[in-house]
Amino acid sequence: MLKILIQFIIYSTLVSASESSELEKHLEKLRAAYVLPGMAAAIYIDGNLIEHAVSGIRKVGSDEKMSKADKFHLGSCTKAMTATVAATFVEEGKLNWSDKLSDLLPNIKIHPGLENVTYEMLLAHRSGLVKDPDDETYLELSKLETSLGRQESAKLFLEKSPSMELGKFNYSNIGYIIAGYVLEQLSGKTWEMLVQERLFIPLAMKSCGFGPTSILDEKNPTQPWGHIVDQYIVKAIHNDNAPFYGPAANIHCSIPDWTKFLTMHMQGFNHESNFLNQESFDQLHKHYPTDNPDEYTYGGWYKSHRAWAQGDALTHSGTNTYNYASVWVAPKTKTILISTANRSNFSGSWATSDAISAMIRLFIKANP
Repeated sequence: MLKILIQFIIYSTLVSASESSELEKHLEKLRAAYVLPGMAAAIYIDGNLIEHAVSGIRKVGSDEKMSKADKFHLGSCTKAMTATVAATFVEEGKLNWSDKLSDLLPNIKIHPGLENVTYEMLLAHRSGLVKDPDDETYLELSKLETSLGRQESAKLFLEKSPSMELGKFNYSNIGYIIAGYVLEQLSGKTWEMLVQERLFIPLAMKSCGFGPTSILDEKNPTQPWGHIVDQYIVKAIHNDNAPFYGPAANIHCSIPDWTKFLTMHMQGFNHESNFLNQESFDQLHKHYPTDNPDEYTYGGWYKSHRAWAQGDALTHSGTNTYNYASVWVAPKTKTILISTANRSNFSGSWATSDAISAMIRLFIKANP
């Protein structure tokens, strides 16, 4: 632990506090406290950028500072994009939210216990499927061509009995992988092609892509690297979830470009967007029927009431185990809060959460 602290005392001197904004100064403190190479945070209100700050470096062992134009890995924040692409299929009449997987995937012998699972249950994590494959299965699926890996994932997990009662919440990356595979089967295109054609291009999200933001053989990093802790030392790593995980957690974006997608959802929540039909937005922002008002929606969001948001807020966090991203969208106040870090686990989670809280106190003047 002492080695880590010494290491980051050195890194913290790379940014001059005297030239920093209040938010940047706060990020510098968080980086030191949570031992992070770099962080970023931004707040938008009513379409206007209020503050965008970065702190730290792209990669341990390099002096390259983070930039406001840098790309960050979104991890499971990818799920909202997969669900949004699915909504475009519903609008085209190629898919119904209530379609059963047994009808959507007739070539798979689905276990009787899963025959009544609907597409929307996959998106709301109510399908009875496990969260992830075990390590051995993951490695085997990772060796396959990407779309084949998704196909084999669908076969493997849909032919097994459910891991829990259908309708009970159980966060499942497998569910979103299968949801993406269904879209591939309906279109004859890869999930990656669909996301580009139906989101990135129409929303002008030019920085967005798939997999690691970093380039392995770069002498000087042009984008942030992910990081792990190995024997008490923070080390850069060029890695990501296996490509077959795409629909669940493989997208990266710059904060300004990610905000275009978030703004579209905020406007849709407020009945102010024509990107999708209002029925589609209502479905994506609606949670599975329960008595709990704070629940996971059909659109890859967790919806929760917050006083500072003056009502419902949509939120999600994501990680590929090497990076961390967190976002809050408050439709009533038209506020978007984003924070990212290029190290994950508890450090990335706590730091990005603290950065969100700091922006609420600094710019919204409310208790988080």
